[in-house]
Amino acid sequence: KYRKHVVQATKAVVSTQSTGEEVAKFTVSDSEYMFVGSFPEETELSREFLAQAEKLREFYRFGIVTDPALVGGEKNVVLAYQPEFLRNKWELHKKVFNGDPFDLESFIQSARVDLVGIIDRNNHEDFEARRPLIITTFDVDFEVNKKRTNYVRNRLLKAASEYKDKVAFTMGGLNMTHYYAPDDRYNDTGVVMTVIDEEGWEYTVPKEIEFTFDNLKQVVEDVISGKIKGKPYREEEAPVQKKRVKRVVSSTFKDYVLNPDVHSLIEFYSPYCGHCKALIPLYNELASRAREEKGLVIAKMDATANSLPRPFNSRGFPTIYFVPKGKSVKPIKFEGDRTIEGFIEFMQKHTKEELRFVEPEEKYLKKKGEEAPAAAGTCGGDTAANAAGGEGQCSAGKQEL
Repeated sequence: KYRKHVVQATKAVVSTQSTGEEVAKFTVSDSEYMFVGSFPEETELSREFLAQAEKLREFYRFGIVTDPALVGGEKNVVLAYQPEFLRNKWELHKKVFNGDPFDLESFIQSARVDLVGIIDRNNHEDFEARRPLIITTFDVDFEVNKKRTNYVRNRLLKAASEYKDKVAFTMGGLNMTHYYAPDDRYNDTGVVMTVIDEEGWEYTVPKEIEFTFDNLKQVVEDVISGKIKGKPYREEEAPVQKKRVKRVVSSTFKDYVLNPDVHSLIEFYSPYCGHCKALIPLYNELASRAREEKGLVIAKMDATANSLPRPFNSRGFPTIYFVPKGKSVKPIKFEGDRTIEGFIEFMQKHTKEELRFVEPEEKYLKKKGEEAPAAAGTCGGDTAANAAGGEGQCSAGKQEL
């Protein structure tokens, strides 16, 4: 009955494996990460596995076995298998999850973060959560450019095996060179190393430094010693804080947003954005309601005048993140209704603590029949265009928000 339910519920999303030969074929792939759930009967974890399979079907392959003997006797677990072309002597190609179903999605997303995984535009936030991180970008191609690709990766693997408890490593293609070093190096087919330090700031190793194992080790040692540190490439002066919504700049980001002792809600805005202006009264009221919650910071930052540390990004305005206490490397992008209730529900959903909210101060109380201002919508995220003259959606005229 359970097996029938699995087949009906998952359709083409999850393949049910019934023989050892089928499992062996399924867990070997040239290009994809594979996840196999071993569930002889329905459990809370099996239900979450099916839900994640439906959600992430475009990125991974999923399978289920109902006979644990097919996967070495392990049951009520999720097994992650590394693609064959990434397998190497320095790490296991299989990972096992048997924890809280609530954490399964994080396991699936982080499983692809190997000793030296392949970083791209879809998974960079998972890699950037491990810091300090050394990102090595070049013309990666395991078919056309196999010899060079393996030359670089093998040296990264060797270094990663020596320093894995202190520094993380990854590699990516030329499109990621442009992402992390957006200048003339975009068209350079040489190897570019970019460091993301513990606070999320970037440093690009001068391209004159040739990629060799000895030079790589020297970069790692300089990162560990603190000789190499990233920094913002633009920032405002730190303002005097006079309001309940804290105005953050790059140099104060760590103190307000990455403080491990508090939760934080951070809005990235543009002073040219009409949607950001519409959000001001509601965001101020939210801060007023949170005034007695000492473990929560409500903050905002002008993303056109300040650099954002990794893994934060703002491709549209406003962009809002919730950073649960102690989880600054994995901020959660806000998704939901931009209402007082929407913000509170979202924050409460992502923390086990009961956050305290009270009635707003008198100046934020709405008169009878008064409706809250609309705060929906998003302006385009081309900050250069916004700063140049307010073209496109963000054309409300510059105002101090």
